[in-house]
Amino acid sequence: MLGGAITTPIDKKALQLGRKKLLAELELASGGLIINGIELTKGGIIDYFESLQQDHIIDYHNAIEEDKILHIFLESHTIEKGEKFSDNPLYDTAHFINWISPYFYTAFIAAADHCFKDTDYEELKTLLTNKQLMTDYDMEQVWVSIAKTLTNNIAMLQYYRDKGEKGQFDDQTYGTAAHLMSYGYIIMIEALPEFRFGEIRNKYAFVMEQAAICTFNKRTNHRIEAEAWIENAQRLATSPELQQELTEKLKEMRRISGGTEKKNNPWAIARFAWLLIFVVAKLVTCNTHNTPTTFKINPSDYKLMTTDSATKRILDSMVRTHPRLKDSTTRNISF
Repeated sequence: MLGGAITTPIDKKALQLGRKKLLAELELASGGLIINGIELTKGGIIDYFESLQQDHIIDYHNAIEEDKILHIFLESHTIEKGEKFSDNPLYDTAHFINWISPYFYTAFIAAADHCFKDTDYEELKTLLTNKQLMTDYDMEQVWVSIAKTLTNNIAMLQYYRDKGEKGQFDDQTYGTAAHLMSYGYIIMIEALPEFRFGEIRNKYAFVMEQAAICTFNKRTNHRIEAEAWIENAQRLATSPELQQELTEKLKEMRRISGGTEKKNNPWAIARFAWLLIFVVAKLVTCNTHNTPTTFKINPSDYKLMTTDSATKRILDSMVRTHPRLKDSTTRNISF
């Protein structure tokens, strides 16, 4: 805990040597003595070693020294994917929890903040699946801190939606909002305990829906992303009613996107036009074979029949309605 100032395993002799060592280093240090980011004073060193003389405190320090994963976590505020603290019965005692809770709380807050900033799902999952060596009060403060982060995210998504509704999209705001609605970020929120974050998850999913609809309607070149955000919101929502609403919105988006894709395909229209001409020609040919020999069809008559007024009206209508195809990008999804 003090950068190796105390030898392990810790006993009374080790404490005496550690205290003398630190006090000597403090006298030699002109700019003050800092260990693990903590600035030490003479009074602080004396108080610290006095506290180590209390019941079981030496045992607690020895337990942490033996648990390398926990030791590193408390000092560096990081934990690697899949790492586990030792299964030590001491970790279940109330006295130990009360003693270690302030240190564990500080490390947990820093590690969780790092996870959300770097979108590190694996570290967050490892952090959440380990034993939480905190009092109920400190644990609740951890959840409050994470909830503030998510609340700020919701405000950011509302800001993005409001700017979009005014036609004031910009790439920077879009990039930030897209990250906060990405699959990698959403599964991190999903990993948090539902009993504590169910309500905020629904709020987050709802504002994602609004941001996605705005993007779908106003930035039609980002419709694929908008549909993906709705899918991510479905994962996040815990309310059955909201999940159903999101399902319907996704269906509506896909129906509009699918119609746009078909209408924007000139080759599909061309194929349909040729098929129509072929069918009409085939019908005329069949009629010709079934016509009595006394009835003659001139070549000019056949030409007129293959492009008769009805067929021509159909083809002209197709061209008018699909001039590079008046696509359905103007079709909006409703809020």
